[in-house]
Amino acid sequence: MDNSDFQKWMQWSDEFAETFHTSLLSISPDNLKSKFDHLKTSYSQEHKVRIPDPRNNVAAREFRDVLGIYKMVGHNPDNRKALYRGNLTLYWESPSVRAIWEIGPQQYQFGRGFFSNGFLYLAFYYTDDEKEFDGQIIYQFTSDKRLVGFWVEEGSFVPGYEELLKIV
Repeated sequence: MDNSDFQKWMQWSDEFAETFHTSLLSISPDNLKSKFDHLKTSYSQEHKVRIPDPRNNVAAREFRDVLGIYKMVGHNPDNRKALYRGNLTLYWESPSVRAIWEIGPQQYQFGRGFFSNGFLYLAFYYTDDEKEFDGQIIYQFTSDKRLVGFWVEEGSFVPGYEELLKIV
């Protein structure tokens, strides 16, 4: 990651903090589960797959348990067979959770959000071929170390998919 990417992220992050509750999905701790369910249903309908609900109640997780490093696998909305892989690092920087996705050898994405009742919400930003992208993802814990998430980018309403496995 070069310094210009980091500087852009810091500027985006500051702007995001000012508009935190007026984002694409109008997310708040009160509607996080319903927004996740909406994305999950949209994904299932688009890709004609069933995503099972978690078998146990993982909503009572401690906030500090969310932070760490995760292995990630996912796919874009238009192609379930073209997987991307990488790592997601989550850390606390008051007043929010910060995120850095490392996808493949050259792609970095940056995010900021919050954890509530077993769900993790992150708004994210990245550049690709000199073009800037913004989006949002909501993850749900399906076990102590595994999360499933659905994401959308500005201008798209078909969700992408990610799974995370905590490694540190």
